[in-house]
Formats: sequence, C-alpha cells, structure tokens
Amino acid sequence: MTAAITGREWRDSRSRRPEASSRKLHHFGELTSAHAIAAKLTWAQVHAFRLTRHHLTGLAPKKDLVRVTGDFGGAQAQVMSAAELQIAVRSDCTVKDVRRALWQDKKLVKTWLMRGTLHLVPADDLPVFTAAMSSHLVRSPAAWLKYTQLTEREFTDVIQAIGDALDGQALTREELIGKVGKGRSERIQVALKSGWGGLLKPVARKGLLCFGPSRGQSVTFVQPHRWLGRWRDLDPEAALVEHTGPQPIMTLRAGGATGRASARLRGTEWLTSWLLSASKASVRTSWRPTSTSSRRRHLFPG
Repeated sequence: MTAAITGREWRDSRSRRPEASSRKLHHFGELTSAHAIAAKLTWAQVHAFRLTRHHLTGLAPKKDLVRVTGDFGGAQAQVMSAAELQIAVRSDCTVKDVRRALWQDKKLVKTWLMRGTLHLVPADDLPVFTAAMSSHLVRSPAAWLKYTQLTEREFTDVIQAIGDALDGQALTREELIGKVGKGRSERIQVALKSGWGGLLKPVARKGLLCFGPSRGQSVTFVQPHRWLGRWRDLDPEAALVEHTGPQPIMTLRAGGATGRASARLRGTEWLTSWLLSASKASVRTSWRPTSTSSRRRHLFPG
C-alpha cells in the first residue's frame, strides 16, 4: 500500500529538485554567480511584494484601471468574463467600466499575445508587446510551417495579406477568410479556416490585427493603429529594452523574479528567457541578486 503524503511533504520533495532558475538562466553567467547579494528576504516579504505589485492588497481608484491592467502585464482573456473580473477585483470599478475602456474609450485592447492566448492590455502598451515579439514571431518556424502545410513564403505572404485586408474596416472571421483566401490555393484556404486563431495569432503578434466590437454573435477584427487612432513604430530591440530596462513600461517588477512583463508569462519561461537574453546589457544594469531561505535569486529593484 502506498502511504499518503501531505501537501507539505509533496512541496518539500519538489523543493529538493535542482533549482529551475539556475537551469533557465545559465546563459547569464556572471549574473547568477559573481554579483554580491544585495538583500536577504523572507518569503513573507516576497509574498507581500508580489501581492502589492499585483494590486491584490487594496483597490486602486477606478480611473487607474488601465494602469493597473498594465502593472500586472495584462489580463488573460481566453474567457472574457474572467479577464473583466481580474481587472475589477484590482480597481474600484465594475465589468461595465472595463468594457467601456475596451470598446468605447479604446484604452484597453484585446488580442493574442503571450503563449498565443488572448489578453487585455493597455492600448498604449500594445506597440511595445508586438515590437518585442515581432522578431521572435514563431518559436519553432519549421514546426509551424509543417502544422499549417505552408511554405515560408506563403506563410509570410498570408500574414501580410490579412493585415492589409483589415485596413480601415472591421471584418468577421468569415469575411476575412473570404477576402484573403480568394484566388489562393486550397492549402491556404484550409490554413485560414483552422481553429483557435490559427494564422490570425501571428498577425496579431505583428501588430496588424486585434479584436473589434462584436457584430451580433460574430467577433470582428480590426487593424490596431486604425482602430485605436494612434500607434508608435518601435525597433524590436528597443522594445525588448523597454520590456526589461531599469525604468521601462514593462519592467520585470510585479512578480519579483518573474515580474511585470512576465507576471502573465507563467509557464512560458522560454519567452521570458529570450526577452531577457536579447537585452542582456540593459538587464545587467538593474538585476539585483537576492536570497530567500539560503537560495540565490534575482530581482529587479523598485
């Protein structure tokens, strides 16, 4: 008979496994070993820090709901009602206020971002997200091309064609497929009709597509810079620095070692890794080694 174990025993057994952070951050070299410990923290302090940064210790004013959404890196919106509640429990607002900020005031935007999943993010932050992701559009290009059954040229062409089709108009998925697929091969038609966003996700991550207001029971898609009425073109490397620099829009702060930009990236350490790796010089200026329970960890100050 197998003896039952308590939750504490299970967690303790996991804690004896090799430190995950040391494996994931091996490419930082001196960042993981040479720097002196800047602070020793208790787990209670770490937890309090994270709760505060995630706006879970008190309600922010309603006027700050967009800023709050940006502070914790965006609300995952695979289930829209859950995204609305994520924001509403952090600021003194209702879900109607969230919807107004999204569809009327256009201060929030809904699109596919981290992990290819839907998020609500501040509209002013969207160019930073998309620029930072644009040079790393697909994690495994060969696998993605095999999945879509497209050549690299076809893939690139279709992504641009989808963005162009949305220029100045809102289209449903069916309208978009009809417009972009016209005159194209059956393989491209099939790829366009694939579920879960399919080819729309890489278009969104290039900043060429986001969600518009629903038309009846159908969602619509729009071109972000047209829909929002504002946009800023950023160099991908500059956007990465803005993600991870000392005083950036998306600085890694909210979750300590995971932080603001990656607070919503739990389970996507690969993305956090390339964000940090691509801007090492910037990261080195603000990375501070800390320790908790005799283990070395890393934290951005602030």
